Amino acid sequence: MRNLIKGQLNWRILLLHALKKQLIFGLKAQKKETKSMKLFQYILFVSVLLFTLQSCADDMMSSQYSMPPAFGKVNEVTVLANQQMWDGAVGDTLDFYYTGAFPITPTPEPMLDLRHFNHYEITKSTVFKHYRTYLILANLADRESPMTQMVIQDIGEEKYRKAMKDPSFNSIVGKNKWAKGQILIYMFAPSESQLIDVIRQKLPDVVERIYEHDLKQIKANTYASGEHIIAQNTIMEMMQVSSKIPGDFVIAKKSMRDNMIWLRKDQLDKSIENIVIRSIPYVSEQQFSVDSIIALVEDFGSKHIEDNEIQVNDVDLPTYQYVRDEDNRYIMEIRGIWEAKKKFMGGSYIAYLIKDKNSDQLIFALSFIYAPGEKKRNLIQKSDIIIRQLLTSVDNG
Repeated sequence: MRNLIKGQLNWRILLLHALKKQLIFGLKAQKKETKSMKLFQYILFVSVLLFTLQSCADDMMSSQYSMPPAFGKVNEVTVLANQQMWDGAVGDTLDFYYTGAFPITPTPEPMLDLRHFNHYEITKSTVFKHYRTYLILANLADRESPMTQMVIQDIGEEKYRKAMKDPSFNSIVGKNKWAKGQILIYMFAPSESQLIDVIRQKLPDVVERIYEHDLKQIKANTYASGEHIIAQNTIMEMMQVSSKIPGDFVIAKKSMRDNMIWLRKDQLDKSIENIVIRSIPYVSEQQFSVDSIIALVEDFGSKHIEDNEIQVNDVDLPTYQYVRDEDNRYIMEIRGIWEAKKKFMGGSYIAYLIKDKNSDQLIFALSFIYAPGEKKRNLIQKSDIIIRQLLTSVDNG
């Protein structure tokens, strides 16, 4: 800021000297001018100078009071609702659905971390206005509520009237209300009972929108250490697939026989993150069954983890499966829990089987985490980011 002010002062001084020289030159060249003409030139000089100084002052003020950046962790949501609503059925419904279990962890972890502020708290604190993600709830029929008044002011009277007449218009997304990089998801209805229905119905859309908003920060956290160029080149040479491996992973093992590479990241006394990538021949559609993919997970565990084989536990917790057919690729994803056969160890895993429709090769990608006593949700999201980089590159070979 000091350099900015110094630069602006220097610029004004140069301009002042130039204007003075121009005025002196003009006065010398026109000694016979009338007094009125001299007075006119003087007034013009002062006016230009004052205008310049005012413009510089305005620029300085705008730079000092620019919008601050938003802050906060991924998966963290600040809920704005009046206190009575939060303490009642609306708050209970939101808490039940939006802090539901993240798929899939050995012990339950919430999809989202919620905090709540009422209107008084949000208006009295500057810090509370600078979080990244907000979920704002309003019963539009309660126009005496300060929170409802704020929502109406934000969305406008025209949209307010539309929401009161049309129950399908019940949400809107805003950005950067108090800080740069904010997202604000408004959910509203003409009554509390209708608002409860909106909260239920909008769950998938809201969670997806928040994840998209967090994605840039998740990627930044994942690749904060840069990229592992040697590992990426090795994967390209072995499987003709481009990848993006974080720089803090190491190559734990590679097998030319199985056309496999195992990468891991160890954080002392906290967690071990593992990524396995393997290329296998395509034989039949049966390879995309859940049992076949589980067999690939256990095959890796039996061959490459010495004295501590891992196996999938699909008895105590279910195995989730997702199928996608996109961009000339067929993708099968399963999520579940692994456990060691000989030691008391276990954790979450995600496995992908990917086929480019123009290739006779499959890419098997496995992520599994061991983090006793640590939260697994954010680690799973980071591992998923690494594996998903492969989804867009399988057909690049």
